[in-house]
Amino acid sequence: MKAIILQQAGGIDQLHIKEIDKPAIKENEVLVKIAAISVNPVDYKVRSNPSSLAANAGHLTLKPTNISHEEAAAATLAASMKKSLIKLFSLAAVGLLLTSSRVTGQQLPSASLNQPGYYSMRLGDGEIIALSDGTAPQDLTKLLTNTRPGQIDSLSKANYQATTFECSVNAYLVKKDGKLILIDAGASNVYGPQLGHLKQNLISAGYKPEQIDAVLLTHIHMDHIGGIIDGETPVFPNATIYISQKEADFWLNPENKKNAANNQAAFFDGAQLKLAPIKKAGKLKTFEFGKELFPGITPIVGIGHTPGHAFYIVESRGHKIVFVGDILVSLPVQFAAPKITSIYDYEAAQAAKTRINILQSAASGGYWLAISHASFPGIGHIAASGEGFRWIPINYSSNGDGQ
Repeated sequence: MKAIILQQAGGIDQLHIKEIDKPAIKENEVLVKIAAISVNPVDYKVRSNPSSLAANAGHLTLKPTNISHEEAAAATLAASMKKSLIKLFSLAAVGLLLTSSRVTGQQLPSASLNQPGYYSMRLGDGEIIALSDGTAPQDLTKLLTNTRPGQIDSLSKANYQATTFECSVNAYLVKKDGKLILIDAGASNVYGPQLGHLKQNLISAGYKPEQIDAVLLTHIHMDHIGGIIDGETPVFPNATIYISQKEADFWLNPENKKNAANNQAAFFDGAQLKLAPIKKAGKLKTFEFGKELFPGITPIVGIGHTPGHAFYIVESRGHKIVFVGDILVSLPVQFAAPKITSIYDYEAAQAAKTRINILQSAASGGYWLAISHASFPGIGHIAASGEGFRWIPINYSSNGDGQ
């Protein structure tokens, strides 16, 4: 049978018509196979006249802005591609009607929306501004380790989530004592168009990249360091970039790559790509854990996910928040079962131990946590619950009080 194949390659989305081996569908339908970077292909049916496709075999090249969601959502296709499809495939008489061919009644993925990308809260005399870099789909069955059969599925369902979910990538701006300090910098364009929105959201919040005084990195993974440099041009030209000495020593040493696991090797390349130019320019500064970097801002040990992962404590007038980076990647699963780990944990057992320790501390101490991959804005409190923990997200407030 004939199928329209939409593929993303080299930043360009292309439609191809080709023969594929698929179960027969109705006479007046063809199959649209939608594939994108880092996501599983999704099949849709498009009502059309198959004979018109045979006469117009070829491809259609679209600008990247025409597809705003990695899975090229149905609504986006209908809105952005309808005119071109009509022209190429003679669909003017019937229009576009997409229905999922995977599971009867399955909800189609929604198109990207113009979601708010920043949220502010007060912390003593200072202010914390959560900045969204976007969301990206993650398949927990492939991402999480040290699990029991069915555990991921049951915990996800208990929280009304699928096992493949939209994972937030959050960064945070600390406004304190006349300084603007960014904690983590997002992914930039490293993982496709769903991420890389931090800079625009920073501007939308009322700040310019050149106003940033410092960037504190929790660790050297690309969804945290990708946004500090564009090519060889620093995105925050007046900022000093801070990273723990232990983290820098590990990832910036090419010798360590030789003994790295396959899924860790790419992080060495990312470190060289994003941090080497910063180091060359004299803008990279390392630190030891426990020593205050700025008044009321102190890095502490958060190792396990990476060898030198840092948490950052920010305190003002008796109020406290700890930025914990990749302490976990799935709240529904890892709060209930905190010993579950990730394929990207450098030392999984230590990562689990570090996670449990900081969650216990936050639960007993009553202070805020800011989690890079918690659903935006990723700020909340922790409560003990059975053998695990419970997440209490920040209360939305128009005045930023939060409590």
